[in-house]
Amino acid sequence: MLQIMGGEDSPLRFYAARDRVVGFFANPDHNAAFLYSAIPFVTAWMIGVVHDRRQNRGISLFLLALLVVTIIIGVSVTHSRSGMALLFAAGLSSLL
Repeated sequence: MLQIMGGEDSPLRFYAARDRVVGFFANPDHNAAFLYSAIPFVTAWMIGVVHDRRQNRGISLFLLALLVVTIIIGVSVTHSRSGMALLFAAGLSSLL
């Protein structure tokens, strides 16, 4: 998000990509792939928290849900059509 806020001449833009967030990657599709591949891991972490018997697991579930929302926003900011499709597939397979 700092890449977009800094504009096209931002020192945080390591590669030339107009109106797209690329992170540390040269291609927005690669950045989206990095993000949507984290969905199954976060889902597995949520399952572990649900099976944990600690009292304050609600806070952990809230923070992990917030992480999923952040990942979804991150993929949508990359403007990667394949990233959005595969994000949907990763989310659907994680729900199963």
